[in-house]
Amino acid sequence: MWLARTYIERENFYTAEYLLGKLENEYPITDEVRREIYPARAYMYIKQKKYTEALPALDLAIDKSKDKKLKARYAYIAAQIHQNMGNYDKANSAFKRVGDFKPSFEMEFNTKLNIEKTQWSNGDGSKQLTKLLKEDKYAEFKDQIYYAMGDIKMSQKNYSGAIKDFENSLKFNESNTSQKIESYHRLANLYFEKEEYINAKQYFDSTLVVMEKEDERYFNTEKYAKGLTDIAKYLGIVNLQDSLLRLGTLSKEELQIFAKAELEKQKEAEALVDNSQETTDKFAGLTPGRRLSGPSSFFAYNQSSVRKGKESFKEKWGNRKLEDNWRRSNRNDASENEEEEEEVFVDEGVTDEDIAQFLRTIPTTPPQRAKAETELEDALFNLGIQYRDNIQNYEKSIGSLEELRSRFPETKNDLDALYYLYLSNLDLANSSRAAYYKDIISKNYPETKYARALNDPNFSKELEEEAKSSDRHYDATYALFTEGQYQEAYNRAIEVDGTNSTPLLLPKYSLLAAMCTGHLKGKEDYISALNEVSKRHPNTPESVRAKEIMRFLKGDDDAFDKALYEEESDVFEFEENKLHYVILVVYESNNKKVNDTKIALSNYHKTYHKLDKLKITDIYLNVEDKSKVVLVRKFRNKDKAMSYVDGTKKNSKDFVNDKEVSYDIFAISQKNYREVIKEKSVVNYRAFYEKYYPTK
Repeated sequence: MWLARTYIERENFYTAEYLLGKLENEYPITDEVRREIYPARAYMYIKQKKYTEALPALDLAIDKSKDKKLKARYAYIAAQIHQNMGNYDKANSAFKRVGDFKPSFEMEFNTKLNIEKTQWSNGDGSKQLTKLLKEDKYAEFKDQIYYAMGDIKMSQKNYSGAIKDFENSLKFNESNTSQKIESYHRLANLYFEKEEYINAKQYFDSTLVVMEKEDERYFNTEKYAKGLTDIAKYLGIVNLQDSLLRLGTLSKEELQIFAKAELEKQKEAEALVDNSQETTDKFAGLTPGRRLSGPSSFFAYNQSSVRKGKESFKEKWGNRKLEDNWRRSNRNDASENEEEEEEVFVDEGVTDEDIAQFLRTIPTTPPQRAKAETELEDALFNLGIQYRDNIQNYEKSIGSLEELRSRFPETKNDLDALYYLYLSNLDLANSSRAAYYKDIISKNYPETKYARALNDPNFSKELEEEAKSSDRHYDATYALFTEGQYQEAYNRAIEVDGTNSTPLLLPKYSLLAAMCTGHLKGKEDYISALNEVSKRHPNTPESVRAKEIMRFLKGDDDAFDKALYEEESDVFEFEENKLHYVILVVYESNNKKVNDTKIALSNYHKTYHKLDKLKITDIYLNVEDKSKVVLVRKFRNKDKAMSYVDGTKKNSKDFVNDKEVSYDIFAISQKNYREVIKEKSVVNYRAFYEKYYPTK
């Protein structure tokens, strides 16, 4: 019997079937072993997705078993198979059969839930799900009830109602990780289908946080999350700049009224998020997917007992963070690494300073409006490209690029926009519009590669030969570098970089020139050159490599150890609505460097964050490698912290001088900050940060 089961797990189904047949028909076996044959055979068929053949085996398993709980389980599996095959009448009967075997509390609930879903799928209306929500004994299953209601509304094409139910499923989810995955995933796909890509991006990201890599949906989820990164970013820019430009036409009095109302609305929304956060993830430490089947006697699940215990502990010991040796006399780091208690963001309401700061973001002068329009123009162009390249939404690509040409007739990206309009119309089989854009390219840009490619059948071969020639030139330049002829390699790389004739190879030439600079001029010039590569060629492998080399040069010995931090990143949690800090990790630090950093931060805050009441402290990260953390606190949530980080890049000339101080900057939640301090390194956090905290 066990040999047969082993063959099933190894997917050697032929041998497993042979052994099960021998057991059933030839070997002298006990009744106990015979009862095991039928569920094993059913499981074997289910693993092969032969569901029709699994059903008779399950019926035999039910008949032969003497254990009512097992009978209930087999009947439940049979009902699920009927349900998935669309046999709703048989599924309904099978689910009702489960109740005959006195199932567990959890199975009884799931049976009721599935009966209601099956009745809806079969066209029989029912309001029983709403009744289940009101029953106290099913309070812990509200997440599943709301999810089932969302499913029903989806089948009725009531998408707004479904979204609300799926969001409620997440709101009332306490410890059911598997349900959380389903809710996030459904919302992500639903928003994607509705073409609300900013929301879709957020929910795909949230799905990846809780979904295991072994899940068969993980690859596509990750693909969509990555594909929507730039789309969500550029959509945000378009929406923001459009709004700001419209606001810029209002009078001062109208702007004052609008600013106050908008800030009050934001604070109300943030307060709702803060309050709802307190009711979620109470049991985050439970084993994923496990639910309580009824009231538990374990003290930690009794919130009243937990609260009393906390109060009693606090009376005697005061505030302590969770750690070994928490009594002060036993702590290794009591004098050096004392950490503040849990911070709470205090809301002071909308002030005149808040309004003044809000109004400074609105473009009212001609230079400000020109800058906003430039950002809008670039975002519309990039959005059109991303729609086509990343998610193959040709209609959206056309819409964005046509809006670009309509609003900005003199756009510098006109040729590229026309070519993408031509391609997308071809993909949509809109031949007349494709021909229209082809004619414009041929007429307005006759000497360009695009025009020649559209009108000369042999031109693609010429381009191919040109590409091969470019590759050979790069290979020869790189060979000079490896042979130590740095000046000659540098000259060749700079010459190509200046011509802009091989755009696909430009990031490679830029990185190669930077590496030559390191050999020719030394560390400081090397870091500056690498920084330029990162800025000029974002989202490329060369940019990633440049950042790794910079981190290494700044004193991070683990800069290239990707395998290590990718493996360990699961110790961190994505808490976008929790309180955040910004940290600067200063490498090869000494008192002067840290003091200079704090002075620079203080001056920066006086200029750009005068009203934010930010505090600065420092703490050793790792004494051995002389790295320190300079902590900037506090920020209400992830977005506020990232706004600060993005601002430091835009206003880098007024921020900490990276030529004098080697540092990395991160936004980080309070909980994750504690993990970093505990690990004495940001190696593990960096991969997590780059995935969930993209910078603009």
